[in-house]
Order: sequence, then C-alpha cells, then structure tokens
Amino acid sequence: MPPRDTLVTWIRFAALTLFWLPIALLGTRAKADPPQPVHWLVIDFPPYEIRTGPDSGRGVMDRYLQGLMERLPQFQHRIDVVGFQRRDALMKTAQPSCTVSRFMTPERAQYAVSAQRPHLFLLPPRLVATRKAGDELRAAMDRDTISLSQVLNQRQYTLGIYPARRFGEAIDQQLEAIRAERLAAIQDYREIGTGSIIDLLNIMARGRFELTLAYTVEVEYLRRNHPDLPPMDYFPIAGATKLLPLYIACNKTPEGLALVQAVDQLSGQEEAAAQAQRDFETWLTPEEKRRYDTLLPKTK
Repeated sequence: MPPRDTLVTWIRFAALTLFWLPIALLGTRAKADPPQPVHWLVIDFPPYEIRTGPDSGRGVMDRYLQGLMERLPQFQHRIDVVGFQRRDALMKTAQPSCTVSRFMTPERAQYAVSAQRPHLFLLPPRLVATRKAGDELRAAMDRDTISLSQVLNQRQYTLGIYPARRFGEAIDQQLEAIRAERLAAIQDYREIGTGSIIDLLNIMARGRFELTLAYTVEVEYLRRNHPDLPPMDYFPIAGATKLLPLYIACNKTPEGLALVQAVDQLSGQEEAAAQAQRDFETWLTPEEKRRYDTLLPKTK
C-alpha cells in the first residue's frame, strides 16, 4: 500500500484533472470553431437600404439587419454594398452570402434558400412616367390601373430598367412577354455603383426614355435628396401582386444554410418584423398607408 502522503497527492492530482480537463476541452473546441463568416449583400435601395447621403445606414432594412446581426453572434458578419447584378452574381458563388431584401422566385430557389417566413411586405412597384408621358397615359387607365403590355406594345414608349432588378413574379412575367413581343420596348441599362436608380431617373429626365419601374417611396426619397429631378407620375400596374413578401435569403453554402436555419429558430423574429413594418409605414403617403393597412391583414 502506498504511503499516505503519496495517496493524498494522487487524489489531489485526479481531482484537479477532472476539474480542468472539461475547461481545456471547451477552450480547444472554441479555438477550432470560430464564428462562421457571412457576407451581407446590401444595395442602395432607399428607403429600405440606404447607403449614401445623410440617412446612410438608417433604412428600414438597415435597422432590421443591425438587430439581426446582434442576435446572431455565432456568425462573423460583414456588410458588402453592391448593385443588383453583383448581388445576383455573388449569390451564385461559394462565398457565404446573404441578403435581407429578397423576392424568392423559382430561378433564385435553385441557388438560394430563404427563411420560412417573410419579415416585411412591400406595396408593388408602379409604372413611373415623365410628366409629359403621364398626361398621355391617363387616357389608357382602366379602373385605376394601367396595362403594361398595352402601353409598351401598342404605343411608342420605351421602358428603361436595370435587367437584374426584380419586381415580383407577376410583373416579371409581363416584362418577359413584352420582350418577346416588342424587344425594343425595353431598354436595359448597366448599373453603376451600388444599385441606386438615381442614374436611371436622371437618364429618363434627359429624355432617353419615358417610363421606368420603381417604388413610389423610393423615387420620392431620391427626389427629396436630388431636387434637380423633375416631378413624375405613378401608375398602378394591372395584374401586379397586391403585396410582395421580402425574405432573408442565403446561398446554399454550409454557412448560408446554417444562418437561415438559425434565423428560423431565432426568438424575437415576430417583434423585429413588426418593427420593420412600422418603420416602413412611416415612409408611405397617407393614401398608400390606408391601402397598405387594408391589404396587410389578408397576408396573415
């Protein structure tokens, strides 16, 4: 039998080993599993995402994303400001990429996965016209809406857009049909910088084309910050979806899939979505807010 002092020493050693071993293993695991990197692809898309000017970082989705990143500390978040075309390209790469403002389409579902629930519903974009074209187009309105195909196929107007931008499945399908019928009716313009349509609106103001597609709140925000832009007219488009759901979406990388799964399991998402909705409503005109309030309960 070993001496008593030796036995006590071994007991102490065993006790210390049992105490420190789990801590050492946890430390090793923490070093082996650093935060997963994720690139958030953000567009200059006021008032949802604002990346330039005095309101930079204060858009509806900017605030929502900031809160989301704080509640997902297991990821290493990085914000990349890109355009629509660049965002689509990056979502198809092996770089872990996500966005908080995504319409999901069958084509996008091939390379991206979205959260189970949308966090915001948008009013659909409208046909934006110069004042001269707007005066002529009012005669073509039918029950407060205007037919995009009728305007572009039967009249000598041109629509200028960014080709990578999506406007909801209903309008996207109309654009595809119009391209097949009268290709010259739509002019595609190359995005410059961060995806803002300010350049597109400036080109339209100079008379290169008469029409574009955009959100009323988006154009009016840009007009307030760019007083040289002339007043414009807005026309609801026949057949447009009443409300468009926005989703968090990531590409199908391991990190992207893990983030979407974490979002679906995250507590407090309903409260965050409700706050985003309230933030969005502050940008609407009184007429748009009334329409939004009547439509929104039908989505629940």
